Amino acid sequence: MHPLSGLVNDQFGFFDKTKLKMDFLAYFEKKRETSNAIILKQLKTETTAFFSIISVYYVLSFSSFAK
Repeated sequence: MHPLSGLVNDQFGFFDKTKLKMDFLAYFEKKRETSNAIILKQLKTETTAFFSIISVYYVLSFSSFAK
């Protein structure tokens, strides 16, 4: 390893422990946000399907009284 490589690495933040820690935390924050978005999208889809089924059941139950 070249003697100046330590200076270059330190100058550009390659060994900056605070920066590494923040990058690590940012990675997991992004993963959490992505996971939450997927879960919310799935919940919205399931909720919409549930209310669609309930609506059909409601309409069919009252249409049977009309006969």
